[in-house]
Amino acid sequence: MDRTKIIHRFLGSFVTIIGLLLILVSEIKFIEIIPYLKNFLSNAGTSCVAVGILEILFKSLLQKELLTGFVSTFKKAISLPVDEAYLRRDEVPANRRIFNVFKDAQEVVLIKGISFTISMTAGLLHNIEAAFKTNKKLRVFFSIHNPNSPCVDLIKQIGNVSSERTKNDIDALTTALDKLKIKYGDRIIYTFYDSFPTCSIFIVDPDLDRGWAKIESYLFPGQPPNERFNFILSKRQDRDYFDSLAGSICHPENG
Repeated sequence: MDRTKIIHRFLGSFVTIIGLLLILVSEIKFIEIIPYLKNFLSNAGTSCVAVGILEILFKSLLQKELLTGFVSTFKKAISLPVDEAYLRRDEVPANRRIFNVFKDAQEVVLIKGISFTISMTAGLLHNIEAAFKTNKKLRVFFSIHNPNSPCVDLIKQIGNVSSERTKNDIDALTTALDKLKIKYGDRIIYTFYDSFPTCSIFIVDPDLDRGWAKIESYLFPGQPPNERFNFILSKRQDRDYFDSLAGSICHPENG
């Protein structure tokens, strides 16, 4: 069997397995408390299984064509305003990555995550400060996992990081944000959420027609950050869903 066929057989098996896992995850009880997520996972899983089987059967397809077909099939299979889908974090275009969104935003950036450890190490707050200096209207809202939540002990399943390390990283983040608040006032705000994190989210200009969001899933335990699925959503495609997504960050009790 030539190398190309081996690659495509591997890709087909991989996508099929992911689809089956998505379907299994959609049946977990706590998923039901998050609006739209159960149907999202179930439909996404079905789509992945279909694409994976097709890839195994038709190994002559080029990898680029497979990925294009995956995105197209994924978008048709789910009832959410997905504009783009990426299998890996490093495939996301540069202008859709967290360190560049502050340049793109006109008014507001909403960010939801756990402790932002990697982003902090890479200079996240420096990027925010630089954007504040060039855009006097910009505001940034963080939704951070509550370090005192019972779910903190389960978070190590996402990234193999101890609960103690997670708590320390969250404390370091909030200390740094408090310093920024002294300098910039209510242009920077943070709050906490208690639920088990299933994804990270950032939303750019949620109140404007140009608003868009990126979601990165935490579906698979121990998955390296760069191997996570990423989805780009737009407000223009589904205003109601987009507004509910933004509301779940600003008001964690709703999401």
